[in-house]
Amino acid sequence: MAEELKEFSEEEELKRKIRQKKRVRGCLIVANAILLCYFAYLLGDTVAKKIIEKKQVINSEIIQLNGKSSGKSKQIYEKYISSSLDVNDIALYGKYLLTSSSRVQFDDLNYENDVWLINLLSNPFVIENNLRKNLGDKIDQQIDLFDLEVGDYMMCKSFRTSDSKGICYHYTGEELLEETIYSFPDENNHRKKISVKGKSSSPAIVISVEAINLLPKNHYDFVVIGKEEKFDIFKNTKFQVKYVDTLKEAYTINASYAINVLNSGGIYTSNYISKETLKPKLIESTSIYNNLDEDNAIRELGGYVFNAGYGVKESETNKEISNASLDIKSLNNELRSGKYTLCVNEDTTLSEIVDIIK
Repeated sequence: MAEELKEFSEEEELKRKIRQKKRVRGCLIVANAILLCYFAYLLGDTVAKKIIEKKQVINSEIIQLNGKSSGKSKQIYEKYISSSLDVNDIALYGKYLLTSSSRVQFDDLNYENDVWLINLLSNPFVIENNLRKNLGDKIDQQIDLFDLEVGDYMMCKSFRTSDSKGICYHYTGEELLEETIYSFPDENNHRKKISVKGKSSSPAIVISVEAINLLPKNHYDFVVIGKEEKFDIFKNTKFQVKYVDTLKEAYTINASYAINVLNSGGIYTSNYISKETLKPKLIESTSIYNNLDEDNAIRELGGYVFNAGYGVKESETNKEISNASLDIKSLNNELRSGKYTLCVNEDTTLSEIVDIIK
């Protein structure tokens, strides 16, 4: 009887072990199935992303308007374009857009005197709502991007009101050029994000303006070379400001405007800025060899427009200017969005600065 009980117990133990192994095997099968499903998902997701990226490459051949498809965008372009005028170079200085038939140069800024800015998304299309600009020969007499309302704009050399068609500005660069700046806050603390886009495969240069509430992280209205405790005019204002110690630091900051705080002197800026009598002071600036601006900050923070990092040689002028240029060149970062730069003294008020740059 005892032996029979022992055999029965051993048989039950064997059955239990078999059942346990089956459960373990089942769990492993389920786990492997889950892993296989996960890997299949990852593979599918990767393939889907590649398809999307491929579509984006195709779509990027034409600059899309306000999220519209390439086909819809092309139809809008064709509706307003009669022919094109090639623009080989584009740059920004502060809030101003500069274009050129060759290379943007500070002694030949005025490519076309009259420019029409056509809002491609206005519906219904009303000619009175479009902007016509008469450009001058100074940097601050170019297209004021902060002045534009929300929309997608096309630049035209001329525009016929009879059939709503114009000769548009077409960028010749093969790579997509896109420069983005942010307007100052309005009375409600609202801003505009402004992007200038151009590509040879797209029919026209496009200026996209959209409303935003906050500046992106690490973007500022002003970068100030100086100490905040000695120049605190931006305290308790809506402006976002970054204080730095050196010209090299200022160059790397994302801002459309720069201020160099000096111990003495009035307010002065580039001699390529118009000296309007309506401004609170006569803005003075001096030039040196080859008509370059004398102040290092004005010259180098101007970015691409002022050939930052490629200034005069030491043999032509002085060591300080040459070193400042080499300092910027060492960054190996050519900025097409140059900073509109003012040199001021510590007693300069905020209203004086705003009156100059408004």
